[in-house]
Amino acid sequence: MLLRLQPYDVTITYRPGKQVLLADALSRLSPEEEAPIPDLNVQIHDVCPQFSSECLQRIRAETAREPELCALKEVVYNGWLTTVRELPSLLRPYWTFRKELSIEDSLILKGHRIVVPQALQGEILSKLHASHQGIEKTKLRARTSLFWKNLNIDIEEMIK
Repeated sequence: MLLRLQPYDVTITYRPGKQVLLADALSRLSPEEEAPIPDLNVQIHDVCPQFSSECLQRIRAETAREPELCALKEVVYNGWLTTVRELPSLLRPYWTFRKELSIEDSLILKGHRIVVPQALQGEILSKLHASHQGIEKTKLRARTSLFWKNLNIDIEEMIK
């Protein structure tokens, strides 16, 4: 991060909490408040800069069509069973990282990475390797925003 800031001349100044209105108001915001807070106009945006809205919509649509991901969404939403043996064999590969999986705006996320449906994996693989950086760089690029079962194996096979 320090290298990214080198081109800038940064000055850090202290401000008391009373002067930081937004942070102060959000820290005291209760979900049970019935009346709006006067003069507080807060908008929270979910930003996925690596994906266009069209691409995200296609991922949502394909996720809804794919039986494995529909079953995974159901399990993530309703809660995981107590043992891996109780799960359908289709979902067992997801057991080891079940605590990292979540659903946000009809997308399945593993941490901050989007779980990509199988129908779009080939297209996304070709986009990942468009710069022809090799296996390790392509894997590194994929790990910043994407996930699917056997992602590393698929990258290696495509590049070889």
